[in-house]
Amino acid sequence: MLPLFFTSQAEKLFPKRWWFLCISILGMGVIFLFLNAGITKSMLPVAFFVPFVVVPWGLLCMCIWFHPVQGKLYGGFITSKLPAFIQSAIRWYAAMFLVLFFGFGLLAFPIFGLIANG
Repeated sequence: MLPLFFTSQAEKLFPKRWWFLCISILGMGVIFLFLNAGITKSMLPVAFFVPFVVVPWGLLCMCIWFHPVQGKLYGGFITSKLPAFIQSAIRWYAAMFLVLFFGFGLLAFPIFGLIANG
């Protein structure tokens, strides 16, 4: 069920995958500047910008992995040669990874940043 949800979303968002990459790289650059420029000793700006990296990167992974035609978990060189039940298991674990990735990046990391800020 969860891999099918990601597949339907990946099909809709696949044309925007390059935008997701650019936004994520821009967010990483902003975080890098905050950490290295000495602008602030607080983790608050970093905790604020982490979702701007996590969400587009997760959407990019979703598009690349779960697209029904061009996705690496459907038609990839290695995965296409595996038995169907193993392909299904790999897609399920990838879907669970994305759920954890989104959850950690959107909830846990900002909370840890706020706690570290004191």
